[in-house]
Amino acid sequence: MTKNLYCVVGESGAGKDVLINYMCKRYGYTKVASYTTRSIRTDDENDILNHTFSNVKQYQQDKENNEIIAETFFNGNLYWATKPQVDNADFYIIDIKGLKHLQDTYRDKKIFAMYVETNEATRKLRMEERGDSEEKIEERIKNDREAFADVDSQHWDCIIRNSRHSDLSVIAMKLNDVIKSFESKEE
Repeated sequence: MTKNLYCVVGESGAGKDVLINYMCKRYGYTKVASYTTRSIRTDDENDILNHTFSNVKQYQQDKENNEIIAETFFNGNLYWATKPQVDNADFYIIDIKGLKHLQDTYRDKKIFAMYVETNEATRKLRMEERGDSEEKIEERIKNDREAFADVDSQHWDCIIRNSRHSDLSVIAMKLNDVIKSFESKEE
């Protein structure tokens, strides 16, 4: 386990889950499978790896017990993580609002903010491929434009470029090198 928390942020369809799932499988990292009230994507067999599917009642219970350390409301659904989830993870795929909240409140690990950069056309194509409707894609694109409107490149500790034709193993190898570099600076 690393001693840092690597928060991975990017617009819908940027390839965050695919990249981080690969990093966990290839290099042995762990990640937060955040809670969500969103329905499981039945046509995406990896969706169960990326989230813990729950309900509003569980969210309210976790909130009342002060267990939630990061939360957001996106596309009509709640997403949240508890302290034990984050304490025991290397990666956390999170939206920009959740990252800001986590940076303000979480002190148990040093947080590195990583942005997965992917152009809009590629993101739209990936969302189509995973079965999102045209309406849902446009809604996600609109939400992302608003969420990232005031964010510049200075906000990130690392920018990961993930184009349509990127080689996942090469991106992962470079990201692993960046993580090793961050870890060695902390020693």
